[in-house]
Amino acid sequence: MKNLYFTIFLLIFGSSCTVVKDVATLQVTEDPVIAYLKSSGIPDQFQIAFDEMLQQLETEFPKTRTNDTKWSTMESQKKKAMAQIIDDLASVYRKHFTKEDLKAMTDFYLSDTGRKIIANDYDLSMGQQESLNAFYASEVGQKVIEKQVVLRAAIDRLTFKWSTDLYSTGLSILNFDN
Repeated sequence: MKNLYFTIFLLIFGSSCTVVKDVATLQVTEDPVIAYLKSSGIPDQFQIAFDEMLQQLETEFPKTRTNDTKWSTMESQKKKAMAQIIDDLASVYRKHFTKEDLKAMTDFYLSDTGRKIIANDYDLSMGQQESLNAFYASEVGQKVIEKQVVLRAAIDRLTFKWSTDLYSTGLSILNFDN
């Protein structure tokens, strides 16, 4: 049974999480859904995607002195793009989880076990494995399991739209002659 919980966890979050660099920025008074997103490493994933998209665009439109203003404009889109995807993701999570659920999910990701999972380090001690199993055996953990398909579909749609819009914006900015 504990391997089932671990497998479900990996399917839901394993491929999409990265290390949260600054857990200290999570405030007790922060919106619970934003705290959850930060604690689970989701914003980091999208920052990496933005940076990779810039690298891809740079292969098509290498940086030069003549287009440095265009590149500055494109690079300045990051903050806006990140705010938009976080806002969109927050809406999805608010539809499916209560503030209490989100607090429990955040607490899990801020635990030693959660930090290890986010770091893609699945070599869990017995105690960490028990912590993971306990989370997924809990009411909130069961809700996460229950919502995995609908969450994955919603996140996939948002991610596709976000990346497509962002790439189109990049093409528009960098391909514009002036």
